[in-house]
Amino acid sequence: MVFYANEKIQARVFLNYEIIDKEIGVDKVSSKTAQKQIDKILEQIRQQTNESLSAYSRIVRFIEQKEPFEKTPTMKIKRFLYES
Repeated sequence: MVFYANEKIQARVFLNYEIIDKEIGVDKVSSKTAQKQIDKILEQIRQQTNESLSAYSRIVRFIEQKEPFEKTPTMKIKRFLYES
């Protein structure tokens, strides 16, 4: 979910933790090491995304969404809950 806050474009991302666990083995490393790996993944996603965007529409920050987004009955994200 992409939104505008503090005069910057930001994004909240809910990661597929099952795939991340298979790739880095979260259960085999400390939580601090796992968080560093997740931060690295978020930065890679940000860089890859920004490569295809214009300079004025680049995303400054990706925020890890630890829980799935709450959705309406029509499966739209309830944006008002997360845009802060």
